[in-house]
Parts: sequence; structure tokens; C-alpha cells
Amino acid sequence: MDGQSIANLITALGVVASIVLGALNMRSQQKLAQAAADRAEAAGRVSADNTEKVISALEKMADTAEILAEQPRRGILPPEAAKRARWRLDHYKGDTYQLTNIGNATAANVDVSAHESLIFQGPESPIVLRPDEGVTFLAAASLATHDKTITVRWDAEDGTSADWKYPLPPKP
Repeated sequence: MDGQSIANLITALGVVASIVLGALNMRSQQKLAQAAADRAEAAGRVSADNTEKVISALEKMADTAEILAEQPRRGILPPEAAKRARWRLDHYKGDTYQLTNIGNATAANVDVSAHESLIFQGPESPIVLRPDEGVTFLAAASLATHDKTITVRWDAEDGTSADWKYPLPPKP
């Protein structure tokens, strides 16, 4: 065999090896692509399952909140509901606001105050607010006002003291 024949043989073997390696590489890439597609499909199923679970949980929470929101209106309280004063602050008219005890307990020695930068004329303290009772007060912001927080301090029926802070609600 002469030198030219050996060179042709080596070239042919190189071409065959290149074709075989290319085919093996293509097969390997196809397997990797299939595995990636399988993983993506599985992740999509998990994501869909999780989404359904989250939606179901949110619907249950909304149903429970709706039931609990209607119970006080009907005079029914869950057995674990502790007797306590709770507060709501609403704009009344002009620069007046109304503080209402929306809880299920009486609040004694109620003191309503405001930050010193707020123009404030509160109710005569101390007062007693039973459930669903409210009191109005005057509060107005000026250019010097930097804190519109109203503070309510009261004595609970169990003898403890508490306080609640809430910003003035916006005027309509």
C-alpha cells in the first residue's frame, strides 16, 4: 500500500468516526432534551397542583372570614372569642371623627389623645364606652402636623390597661 492509499484510508476512517460521533452526540442531546421536557412537564403539573391547593385554601379562608364577619351581627360569637374592646375610627363630618367600640366588652377610663402637632379637641376624659357606643372629637392637620395618629387608652373589664393607635382616616 502506497502513501496515498494510507492517507485516503485515514481520511475515510476520520469521516466515519466523525459521523458516528455526531450521531452519538445527537442521540445524547435528544435524550437530554427529552429529560428536560419531562422535568418541565412534571414541574408544570406540580405548579398546577399547588395553584389549585392555594386557590382552595384562599376560598376556604374567604368563606370562614365571611362567616365570622356575620356572626357578631347575629349576636353569635365563636366560643374562643375573648371579651375585649375593639375600635373603629371613622371620619364623621368636617374636622370631626367618630371613635366606636366595636368589641364585645366595655372599655372604662377611655382617654382619646393625638400627637402634639395635630389640632385636637377630644372628649372629656375619662369616659366609658360600651359595645357599639361611640364618641366624636375634633382633629385637624395643619402645615406643622407631621403625625396624624390618634391614641386610645382604656381599662379592660379584666382590670388590665391597653392602648390602640390609628391614623386619622381620610376625608371623603
